[in-house]
Parts: sequence; C-alpha cells; structure tokens
Amino acid sequence: MERKERRPGDPYEVGFGKPPKRTRFKQGRSGNPKGRPRKKPDLYSELTKVLRENVTITVDGQQEKVTVQQALLRRLRDQALRGEFWAGKLIQKVVATLPESGSESGRVDMQSIGAKFDRIMAESARKEAEGGQDPENAEAVPDPVEPENDE
Repeated sequence: MERKERRPGDPYEVGFGKPPKRTRFKQGRSGNPKGRPRKKPDLYSELTKVLRENVTITVDGQQEKVTVQQALLRRLRDQALRGEFWAGKLIQKVVATLPESGSESGRVDMQSIGAKFDRIMAESARKEAEGGQDPENAEAVPDPVEPENDE
C-alpha cells in the first residue's frame, strides 16, 4: 500500500479518524447549532391549555374568576336544569366516564342523578303541555359568562 506524501503546509497526516483541520468542529461552537426541533403540540395539550385559562363570570351580581372549564360546566348545568334534554344526557355521560375517587364521600350515585333528571324532565314536559312556564320562574336565566366588549 502506497502512502500519500504530506503537502508542505499539512502539519500532520490526514486519513481515517484524522480530518483536515479546516473541516473540524470549531471550538466553542455546537455541532448542532439549531438544536432539536420543538415538539408540535397535540390536540389534547392544546385543549387542556385552553380549558385552564381564566375568565371572569358574573354569579348573582358578583364577578368571579374561574377557569374556562368551570364556566362551561356551570353553563351546561344551568341548561340541564332549564330542561335542555341534551345537556342532562351530556352531564350523565361525563360523570359516567370519570374515574371513581378513593373516598366514599366523593362517589357519585348515577341512579339517583338519573332519577332526579327524569323527574325534572317530566315536570318540564308537563309545564309545557299546560301552556308555558311557571309564573315564578318566567324570567329567563341569564348567561353566566360575560360577553367580550369589542369597542
């Protein structure tokens, strides 16, 4: 095997494992200057981030800061209590999918919730058949979330 002769300016032999000095990594500079690309957020993490944002709602004339998730759940509860069938069914599905807590006091009795919901729905249907709402509750329930002012 024939060896290549060194050029006059080469201070050492260039070969396997011995790259030329001009192509080596420079001291103090990373070999990967841009770094690893950031992870693209998935739908679950984006949804969680949005639901944890704070909003201001009005409850009984008092302003209260709550998360978007809490505001949505309160709105869903109000709609279910007003007799919106789909809202009650949605609440039942959500509660059914929740993991049970370790304590007895934290458990939710789905049968009693279902029975109460059925009673509310039957009463609502009876009132509609009789010709309208109860005069005591004739006033519409206001939206608990304040609208954004675009002025």
